[in-house]
Amino acid sequence: MITTAGHACRVPIFAPVRRVGRGLVRQRVESAWGHATITGHLGQRERDALDSVCEAAQAWRPESTGDVTALVDSARLRASLGWDRWKYSQIRDALRALRAAEIELIIHGERSEWSGIITHIVEAGDPPPERVGSRSRWRTAPPVPEPGRTSPRDGMMWEITISRAWIALMRRLQVRYPAAVFHMRYGVSQAAARFILSHKPGATMRIDTVLDAVGVQSRDRARARRELAADASLMATAGVHIDWAAGVMTTHPAPETTRPAPETTRPAPENTRPAPEPLAL
Repeated sequence: MITTAGHACRVPIFAPVRRVGRGLVRQRVESAWGHATITGHLGQRERDALDSVCEAAQAWRPESTGDVTALVDSARLRASLGWDRWKYSQIRDALRALRAAEIELIIHGERSEWSGIITHIVEAGDPPPERVGSRSRWRTAPPVPEPGRTSPRDGMMWEITISRAWIALMRRLQVRYPAAVFHMRYGVSQAAARFILSHKPGATMRIDTVLDAVGVQSRDRARARRELAADASLMATAGVHIDWAAGVMTTHPAPETTRPAPETTRPAPENTRPAPEPLAL
C-alpha cells in the first residue's frame, strides 16, 4: 500500500494525464488551516514518482529547515515504479519536474512561504545501467533483506529532499492506495482511482462526478470513458469497480475494516436432565 497526501487525491494538483503538455497546471487547496497553490508541469507520472520515493525510502532525515530528506536506492525506486516501464532518465525527468514546481503555502495568522515539492537531489555512487531489464532480480519486486542485514544496494543512492510545504499537506490528510495504481495505462484511470480511494470504503460516486473532480474537461469526457474502460480490470484489482449500466464507481470495503455480523440466534439451553438409560433388549 502506498501512503500519500490526501489533498493531492481530492484536488487535481496533478493533471489526469500521463504526460503534461506545455501548459502549466495550477490548483488551489483550501483547508481550515489556510490554503496552498501548486503550479507546475505535473501529471500522473510525476505523481507516481513522488509517491514511490516516499514508499521506497530506506531512511528519513529531518532537516533544520523543516524539510525531510529521503535516502533512496535508485534500483529500488525503479522496481517500485515498474522496472520494464520506467528508465532512469524518465525518473530523473519526473523528479526535475517536481523540483521545478512551486508551492505557495499560506497559513492563517502564521506565515506564507514558496518552495518546490522537491527542493534538491543529491546522487552518489556509480550510475546504474540504463537498458531495460538489465537487473533481472529487481524486475518483479525488491528483495527483502535478511534479519539483521541492511537492504541491498544495486543502484545509486539518491538523497531526495521533500519540502516542508508538501510534508505539511501530507500531515493534514494521509490516505493509502494499492500499488496496482502505478500499473494503469492511462492517467485519467490513475487520477480517478486515487480520488475515489481517498474516501471511505464502500463509497459510490457517479462517473461524471469523479471525472469533474479530477479535472477532465467536458470535451474530453468521451475519451476519458474509453480510457477508463481499457483500465477497468486494473482498477478492479486496486479496489475500484465501475458499473457502466448505473454510471457509478464504487470502492470495495477494505477487509480489515469489515466487521462480522452479530449473532442473532440464541444458544441452545443446557439440558440439565440426565440422559435416559438405554433400553435392555
